[in-house]
Amino acid sequence: MSKIENDIVTPSKEISNDVATVTDHDLLIPYKIFSLRYYLLIMQLDEADLLLIDLNKHQVFFTEVQNLHYYKFLGIYYNSKGQLTDALNALTHADDINSQLHIADPELQFYLAMVYSRVDKIPDSITHAHNALELFQKHFNYTRASDCCLILGISFNLVGSYDKAEYYIKKVLSFNESTDHQQWAYIYHNLAFIHYNTTDYQKALKEIDQAIAYENNDKENIPAFHLKAMILIEKGDLQAADMLVKKGLALAARYNNQKFEYKFFMLMLRLHPNRDEKITLAKVEHDIIPYFKEHGDFHEYHKALNLVGDYYYKYRAYKLAAEFYNEASLTLINNHDTFKEV
Repeated sequence: MSKIENDIVTPSKEISNDVATVTDHDLLIPYKIFSLRYYLLIMQLDEADLLLIDLNKHQVFFTEVQNLHYYKFLGIYYNSKGQLTDALNALTHADDINSQLHIADPELQFYLAMVYSRVDKIPDSITHAHNALELFQKHFNYTRASDCCLILGISFNLVGSYDKAEYYIKKVLSFNESTDHQQWAYIYHNLAFIHYNTTDYQKALKEIDQAIAYENNDKENIPAFHLKAMILIEKGDLQAADMLVKKGLALAARYNNQKFEYKFFMLMLRLHPNRDEKITLAKVEHDIIPYFKEHGDFHEYHKALNLVGDYYYKYRAYKLAAEFYNEASLTLINNHDTFKEV
């Protein structure tokens, strides 16, 4: 998805200098709230951190409309940092305010759709994505309309509606005029994921290789390497998968990508189930399980719980095994309408 809209420009230095002398809250608060959105658009999260500290001191002066924008931008901030539970709390708070103000806000609907998708609340994601798509089309914002179709494609893929998923992803392809290689990489990544789920591994491998070629950046390709490793495992090419998992682990560690460091570690366990069992058990139980639970990644959380259960069962610690299997089952039940193993 596009990170920066084409019409975003750097704020005038003259405005910044003038604002430095302003003490009127009625002028400062809107400026600072929308400065927060600007820093999020250009992914300067350190600047956003500082601005949030300042805004929190003045929130008592916010109007309801300003609170709406504040919580929406706060949700976008948490989404950017991968703190999905916090993101959803902030965005739903903004949506509650919006329901009282009756403002048509496609951006809020869009980010609700995105975060609901990331925490596997797929029916909610689809509802908000359709709302956002309708509003963006009314405003002729086809870039964001394309992004909505991408979310719909991802969401339908997660619930196993693969025909609908492919329809929406190909709809993005049909009117995507972007020269942004990252955008094309993301599209082909999701097409590959659809065909991975339909067990068309040859097509999935071709598409994930296209995604990797478009990105051509090891740091940004970490998720693509992970999907390619899963495809190779299913194809039975375990030697190539093993090499890619090792590469992915090293890259995730180098770039401090903890999420994918853990995801690659889980793939390593599929390839080498008897490797350093005591160390593996401690890492999964005390590091990986809490991480995925906190970040709302229920797919990996479910797999990690079952993995620990398998280890305890193997060593006949049946009571402990039952505890982890039970938690895994509850996770599945609580997400029964959205959960799909990946």
